[in-house]
Amino acid sequence: MITYPLTNLIARLNNEKTISLKKTNIILNLLDVLQSEGFLSYSFNPYSNNITINSNLINKIKAYSVPNRIIFMDSHSSLYLSNSKLYIILTNLGIMTHIKARSLGLNGFILVSISS
Repeated sequence: MITYPLTNLIARLNNEKTISLKKTNIILNLLDVLQSEGFLSYSFNPYSNNITINSNLINKIKAYSVPNRIIFMDSHSSLYLSNSKLYIILTNLGIMTHIKARSLGLNGFILVSISS
């Protein structure tokens, strides 16, 4: 069975407060953004290639774009005006919040949304 690591992470963040999983680049980049926004903390053990995540501040996180459904957000999207959600998007400059992407005038794929 093939699993998509991002949706696996999202499901586990919604159900568990402490998570241990294998490292992938997309997960590390997403965790960097979530940590910089203050939603979680994580540590990476390079010897075992595992990530340990403490996610006490995330109430509701949802995967948006998955391999069979990709949702695009341009810099003029009405989703940018949402005050109740934070979107994490994948741009040509990497993974960042929709607020930072809009300030840079970037478009991208919505990876996850976080409700406040």
